[in-house]
Amino acid sequence: AFLLNVAKHIAFQQQVPVLILDTEMSTKEQQFRSLSILSGVPERQIKNGTYTSDSEWVRRVDEAVEIIERGLIIHKYYPDFTPEGVAALTRKYKYQYNIGCLIFDYIKLPDSDLQMIGNVKEYQALGYLCVALKNLAGQLQLPVITAAQIGRTGASKGRVTAAAFADSDRILRYANTLLGLSFKT
Repeated sequence: AFLLNVAKHIAFQQQVPVLILDTEMSTKEQQFRSLSILSGVPERQIKNGTYTSDSEWVRRVDEAVEIIERGLIIHKYYPDFTPEGVAALTRKYKYQYNIGCLIFDYIKLPDSDLQMIGNVKEYQALGYLCVALKNLAGQLQLPVITAAQIGRTGASKGRVTAAAFADSDRILRYANTLLGLSFKT
């Protein structure tokens, strides 16, 4: 949801096309979420159509649809991604639509890779993915925004720190900027 809000701001307020490569949610699921974020109408009401019983909600959803049609967010569901495939799709949409940002949701290994990594440690494979994303950003002069889940040791502390994040698959060393979000205590 956070990354979708970032995409919404870039595409709709800044009028810059955004590519979202999503490893978990289908395009249809993201469309419902986008309408909800833009309209303020609960996602459940949009999914099941009960928002139509409230004329204010109908007006707000209609406005959200207009906003979506004016902006450009290209959403691709890509659960079995490869770094090479991410690069190829990003290049395609950079040249085809002049995207101004890639949002990759999120840093992990596809299930198919978990069985095939063999002698490579998981943190090494994740590091390779991070380096590939960073290289792609530099080659295309394109910001890449992504997310990663913090490791169990960091999550149990209740506060996100750089040290805890670095222990979580060593992603920190490849990030230019790190934003840690945690629940209020």
